[in-house]
Amino acid sequence: MVNAGGGNETAGIYYIVMNNLDLIDYTAGEGWMPIGNNSTNSPATRFQGHFDGNGKVITNLVINRPTGNFQGLFGYASNATITRLGIENCKVRGNDYVGGLIGYSE
Repeated sequence: MVNAGGGNETAGIYYIVMNNLDLIDYTAGEGWMPIGNNSTNSPATRFQGHFDGNGKVITNLVINRPTGNFQGLFGYASNATITRLGIENCKVRGNDYVGGLIGYSE
C-alpha cells in the first residue's frame, strides 16, 4: 500500500508486531520489497506511521538491489517512529541510503 502511493494513509497510524517474523520466503531474487520509497519525491510513497516492534525479532531479511536506493526493512520513513524491533541474519545490498532496519528517515 505505501509503495503504491498510499503512504499518506499511514500518517499517525499505529502498528504493533505480535509475533517474531521470519522472512525466509522473501529471500529469492531481489528479496524483500522495502516498506516505503521516494518514487514520487513526496510523502505519498513514504512510511509515515508508528511501528512498535513490541520486543519481537525479524529474521532472514534479504534485499539484493545493488543499484536501488532506500533499501532496508523500511526503505523511506517520514515523520515516523519505529521502536522495539530486532533484526537478525540481515543481508541488504543497495546503492544509496541502505540499512537493515531503515534506508532513510526524515
